[in-house]
Amino acid sequence: MLNPITEIWGGNVSHEFMLVHEIGEDTIYTCDCGYRANKETMKDNTKICPCCQKEMTECRGVEIGNIFQLGDKYSKSMKLEYMTAKGELKNPIMGCYGIGIGRAFASVLEESTDDFGPIFNIETAPFTVEVIGLQDKNEAILELSQKIYHTLMAENIDTLLDNRDVRAGEKFADADLIAAPVRIIVSQKNLTNGVLEIKYRVNNKDVGRFKTKIPVEKFAEEIKQIINGLK
Repeated sequence: MLNPITEIWGGNVSHEFMLVHEIGEDTIYTCDCGYRANKETMKDNTKICPCCQKEMTECRGVEIGNIFQLGDKYSKSMKLEYMTAKGELKNPIMGCYGIGIGRAFASVLEESTDDFGPIFNIETAPFTVEVIGLQDKNEAILELSQKIYHTLMAENIDTLLDNRDVRAGEKFADADLIAAPVRIIVSQKNLTNGVLEIKYRVNNKDVGRFKTKIPVEKFAEEIKQIINGLK
């Protein structure tokens, strides 16, 4: 089976890193022997592998990143030199790479969604934690929610606070779309028991072993442990 993120030979001595997906803008060819190339490289429009002479498989791909070998073209033009151990002046061999941030993010959405919205992991999520404060009459929930938010932000944890005056169902539905991997739900029922409810929305992790309730007085320590466990 072809790896979803695969390395492809591009034109002019370059490597492209492609997500194999039907929405891809490029045509790529792969062979069981390990040879892979894009349509630009296969200029004669053949599907025969140049390495083993077998017919290659055609599919679509999204270019997420690339690496180019630049040689000494630019170091010569910039008169960039270094001295070898023998005292000789030479031009450095250069290379460059690029990552398509927008394409990478779009590819994550294409590969990891369900009926409720995107599913990120810690590395790709716009927010690591979302604090959801449910409605209350004495504003204790609001005050605690704000405390949790400011504490986590001070710990350099990207956090979003939902303190809107709307129904719980609306907040939970929007939380699915925002898709922070960790959600802290602050409610009067849980606060009476001195705990916070934790829910997860994270890709490629079995969250069954993670806590669903944490003590209010230790929330910062507990959340940091949870985040480290999700990495």
